[in-house]
Amino acid sequence: MNKNKENLLCIGLMSGTACDGIDAALIETDGKEFIKAGMGLTIEYTQDFRNQLIRLMKGEYGHFLQLEKQLTELHCEAVQALLKKAELKPRDIDLLGFHGQTVVHKPADGITWQIGNIQGLAHSTGINTIGDFRSRDVSAGGQGAPLVPIYLKHLTEKMPKPLMLVNIGGVSNICYLGENSILAFDSGPGNALIDDLMQKHFQLPVDRNGDTARSGSIDNNLLQELLADDYFSQKPPKSLDRNRFSNKKLDGIPAKNALATATEFTAIAIARSLEHCEGTPKMLIVSGGGRKNAFMMERLQAHLGAIPVQKCDAHNIDGDLLEAHAFGYLAARSYRNLPISFPETTRTRQPLSGGVFCRVSAS
Repeated sequence: MNKNKENLLCIGLMSGTACDGIDAALIETDGKEFIKAGMGLTIEYTQDFRNQLIRLMKGEYGHFLQLEKQLTELHCEAVQALLKKAELKPRDIDLLGFHGQTVVHKPADGITWQIGNIQGLAHSTGINTIGDFRSRDVSAGGQGAPLVPIYLKHLTEKMPKPLMLVNIGGVSNICYLGENSILAFDSGPGNALIDDLMQKHFQLPVDRNGDTARSGSIDNNLLQELLADDYFSQKPPKSLDRNRFSNKKLDGIPAKNALATATEFTAIAIARSLEHCEGTPKMLIVSGGGRKNAFMMERLQAHLGAIPVQKCDAHNIDGDLLEAHAFGYLAARSYRNLPISFPETTRTRQPLSGGVFCRVSAS
């Protein structure tokens, strides 16, 4: 690998807390302003593997080594599939950016845990790999999340500000970009609460288009109880574990009402995040799986009034691959020892680089 090479061709790999699969995407970048987001693909998890991951996240650690091995193998398959699709060889790729699968994220306790064998992936693919992006920030007192904002800042450089970008994955996070400022944090629940309810009551992985939630009624008393969680009174930057808002009281109301209440909870939490921002954004751009939930998007627009709510795809940003592209970009930054977390995004005391570099061979 030529250290003096200006632009690096990277593959970013992302498996989010929604536990629906692996996104793999090509990106050519200098780790700074130059960004050329390329093709990608998604490998979906089987329902059985997804269920095993969710049980692991809920504290059933007995089989985590076996799951980590399977997870690493699936990431290798994703890389190989993308190389085949792009007609590239491993030697054409400078770096893999390997996020891994978050199992526990409790930065207040100094803990963030992503499973995935970084060295194993490098060896299996034959490509130098950077992983474990969050640990250094958490060890230095930061939140370890979100990490995507520096990518979003450069990706949207020419768009009018102020601007808010929202990713609705397993949890929801926002990135507010002012003319000369940035603020990022997890706003609250995302798809995880909804997906878990769908699996429990209907044996389905997602609420497609939000149709089930739309057919239910919001339990306003329970909604107010959910919104009273002390997380919302904390000043950002701040971040969440996937299971922070698992509320057994949702299991005690009719299933469709639980879905309606959880969807409204997510939308209101995103809308209320504006209270922490210095100005009113010109628009709110949504990425992640949540943008495909029509009912969620409608509720967001209802709570944001005159602020337009738009899918990122309308701005030539691939909402399915955005985070995979971001971790390819972060790999390039990490390789060049550039910061990936900042006081305004993770509450670390100073800008920090991060990631663990695993080399295939002396190249």
